[in-house]
Amino acid sequence: MQFSLSVASAGTHPFALGYSFRRGDIPAGSSVVASIPNFQITPKNAWPDGSLKFAVLAGQANLQANSALVVTLTRSSSASGGSALTTAHLKSTGVTAQISAGSIGSVNWQGTDWDAPFQYWIAGPLMSSWIYRKALGSDAHLVAWLEVRLFANGAVEVLPWIENGYLKVAGPTVKTATFDFSLGGRSRFNALITLPHHTRTPLIQGTALSHWLGNDPGLVAQLDLRYLQATEVVPSYFAKTTNLTDGYAIKATSYTPLQQGDYKFGPDQTDSMTNTGFGEPIGLLPGWDAKLLTAEPAVYGALLAAVVRNGYSAGRYPIHYRDEMTHRVPRFSAHPTTCLADYRNDGSGFKSQGGSGAGIYTPAIADTSGTRMWDTAHSPAVGYLPYLLTGRLYFLEEVQFAAVTNFHGNDPAIRDNGKGLHRPASQAWQVRSCAWGLRALSHALSITPDGDPLQVEFRNSVQANIDFYHGRYVAQPNNPLGFIIDDTASDTYGKSPPWQADFVTATVGYMLSMGLPLAAGYQDKLAGFMGYTAKSIIGRLGTGQSPDWWYINAFPYQAAVSPRPVPDWAGGTGPWFNSWREAYQATYTPPPPWLGSTEGTLALEYPNPGDVVRGYLANAMPAITYAVRHGVPGALAAYNRLIGASNFGSFLPAFNLIPVWATRPASAGASSSLPAWLKNKALNEWFPISGTSGAGGAPLNDYSGFALTADGKLAAGAAGGHGGSRDNRVVALNLLSDAPTWTVLNAASSTTPNDVAYNPDGKPASRHTYHSTLYVPYFDRVMLFGVRFTAPGAFTFEKVDGFNVNTGVWDGVVPGKPGQSGSGYADILPGYYGAAVDGAGNVWSAGGFAKYTPATNSWSQPVISPAPNAVRYPWAWDSRRQQMFGLCWGDGEGSGADVRAVKQVGGSQTQVVFNSSSALSQFIADRPIYAGMDYDTDNDRFLFFSADHPTRVYVVTPNASNVWDMSLLALGAGSAALPGTGKPLVGKFRYVPQLKGFVCMPDATQNLYFIRTA
Repeated sequence: MQFSLSVASAGTHPFALGYSFRRGDIPAGSSVVASIPNFQITPKNAWPDGSLKFAVLAGQANLQANSALVVTLTRSSSASGGSALTTAHLKSTGVTAQISAGSIGSVNWQGTDWDAPFQYWIAGPLMSSWIYRKALGSDAHLVAWLEVRLFANGAVEVLPWIENGYLKVAGPTVKTATFDFSLGGRSRFNALITLPHHTRTPLIQGTALSHWLGNDPGLVAQLDLRYLQATEVVPSYFAKTTNLTDGYAIKATSYTPLQQGDYKFGPDQTDSMTNTGFGEPIGLLPGWDAKLLTAEPAVYGALLAAVVRNGYSAGRYPIHYRDEMTHRVPRFSAHPTTCLADYRNDGSGFKSQGGSGAGIYTPAIADTSGTRMWDTAHSPAVGYLPYLLTGRLYFLEEVQFAAVTNFHGNDPAIRDNGKGLHRPASQAWQVRSCAWGLRALSHALSITPDGDPLQVEFRNSVQANIDFYHGRYVAQPNNPLGFIIDDTASDTYGKSPPWQADFVTATVGYMLSMGLPLAAGYQDKLAGFMGYTAKSIIGRLGTGQSPDWWYINAFPYQAAVSPRPVPDWAGGTGPWFNSWREAYQATYTPPPPWLGSTEGTLALEYPNPGDVVRGYLANAMPAITYAVRHGVPGALAAYNRLIGASNFGSFLPAFNLIPVWATRPASAGASSSLPAWLKNKALNEWFPISGTSGAGGAPLNDYSGFALTADGKLAAGAAGGHGGSRDNRVVALNLLSDAPTWTVLNAASSTTPNDVAYNPDGKPASRHTYHSTLYVPYFDRVMLFGVRFTAPGAFTFEKVDGFNVNTGVWDGVVPGKPGQSGSGYADILPGYYGAAVDGAGNVWSAGGFAKYTPATNSWSQPVISPAPNAVRYPWAWDSRRQQMFGLCWGDGEGSGADVRAVKQVGGSQTQVVFNSSSALSQFIADRPIYAGMDYDTDNDRFLFFSADHPTRVYVVTPNASNVWDMSLLALGAGSAALPGTGKPLVGKFRYVPQLKGFVCMPDATQNLYFIRTA
């Protein structure tokens, strides 16, 4: 947990920022301390388990010019004390503020005006913040607002804004005036503004993001983006953004009130949400938010400013309906049947709003000039990431306004009055409207502070939506393909737009990950619906063998789901196409010109990569990645078919330019319940997992390893060989259970002849498995690649075998016919053996580095430019850079006299060298042999470990060049001493993404060890 601070001018500067914490990192009753002395934390809400979720951090730090100060955060048993700054301290600064609006009027704050804020937001000894409001003149609609921050050194920061919007005050209209903002007696803003109804804007212009009583320090607080994504309050992305100009160039490089900024919709790139086609604002988060979350450090500051400015620009849309009685964002329960004025006749600016059965509407708009349309079907996630980055109440309200306006714009009959349902309705509320409406509602629930009455409103509505969808699609039988009712039904077959269904799947998966504060049972109901709706993308990524849909053609505009134009969705009786093959044939009869016929190559209507990342394949990425994240059956295999397609890699550069859909599966480490053995364990401290000794009787000390399955199981079989054991049993252990223990899944052969690949019972014979026991997602199998060093004469064979951990059976075993397994796996190339699996699920061998492609069951030798110093093992897959990396001393078995490090992208290998360091010197002195290495996805680094040197874990940090860094992991004071047995660690050191740490077996006769690294 960390962030960094940088500034152009050296000195002691105040700072404030928002910070999201991963579930469980700061348990209930704990607090946070920082590596700097002047620091405060103000918690705002918690995860369902009571651990801290979001807080506003503030303080002051001594900074050098243009040199980032990294501030580390640590869990503490007690919070720092000190009396909070009060409004009396604010008054003592002598600050004054004024907002004027020409002939409309002006308002001032000075002296005792500061004694009565509208809302207290932050109270702390280093920073306090208050919200102030005053009506401008006698105008019934126009209000001036201030969000004021006071720092302990006397610095005052102010965000002023004007707002023209109440829910039921008569006569809303445009307000035009020359607005001026003065702070400390000096004008800071002056401009003519035409402010349409129900809009608002900060009184900011140019590159400033706020106003300071003194000089703006221009400080940039940079978050650890990997950690922020690991919290899962935002999606996880695989793209990288290196500048502001490639792809969809960032326009919000400065701010003018009500500017368009980066709100660009449709081919003509206007600010109209009703434009059809791709729009960078549309997605789980807008494109500019995705760019920040994928930003390289050099562009973070500029993108942070752009995200804030686009947050301000959202004020141009007419969604700001404030309750005139409370002056807060309205509560659903207070206005259950209120509907917005008709946009066609009364100018609300809300597209497709419904009619109020009770006849209760917001007042008609007297002047609609300048009104821009808000369309839920294309609506962006406004305010959400800016709030997470800054902790400003202004942005929290923006999120809440969007959720509440979607509520009031929907037909009360569709939304079920105060329940606020987002459900499709014919010709009224589209499937994508449901997705983005639920996203806005869930965002509001996720970030509204604990104890705020609005949190109860949002919770009740989210739970009502969960009840509806679970009741319609899970509690009763319904469409077997996982689709929900479309808003239209007017084609030859009952059809549904699968890309809109993907929006729903993605949103539901995101809701599951956000850790919403739901009542008991609702998370399970939501997971049940996720299992239902995810079928609509998993099924379309099927193998193509009957009764499947062929994944290469997974992305049509519409998919046929029923032989009837209007099937029964409410009762769930359809009738339906009961197999994906039926739906596939009905969808593609007659076949469109773009329909593919080549296994392994995705067919797309618009195959240019720049079009692909705007189209239906890109729309599906969040759906399938969240399905993988939440372990929906078949999701991982489907995802690997997608990214393993021969042409998928050609789209990656375009995703870097337009990353809005460039999501990747987040690990499950933020799941609501860690296994009991891992709870409350400190970072970077080895500890034994009690009850895991003995490896279930498998002879894993004989140069053999285990595989890690997608669901967190360790599995190993056919180990031993050469001068060791002939016990070829298969064992497994579930790391995600509270008390993991080894289980024998398949017993050892009773008859074990010398030096064979298969025993008489048909089971694979014992051998040194080294690194060749690998989990292959495509087949959902633990597989052995090559037979190396059989017992007792160390023979080798080229056989490949698969074991089904779910059924406990070797594929195709034919007793009495050893070697005739019938499993059909292609033999490995002579002299090769398995080493690692890449992100697409392909297997790479050690030695000459051959590649096995599961989709085609074939081996190839794509390396056309090998590195001069070959690495035998270990190898690991770098998912961030889509490359393989290998590191060893000499040949990995102690021979040779050199450090060998190689990275490989495609068919090209490049030698990696290391910057000089004490760790590198130690590595050279250690000459580690038979080591283990894996990639730490959450910290973007490799950890390398050899049981010969159990006190040292080497950290390898990739750089953009071929010169990388090596360091030693600083182990915590409570770290257990691993047994220094010197047993070969091959294949027994694995990163467990669900648990965000490494499991290690230094000695099969003793317990497993684990180290939590994130």
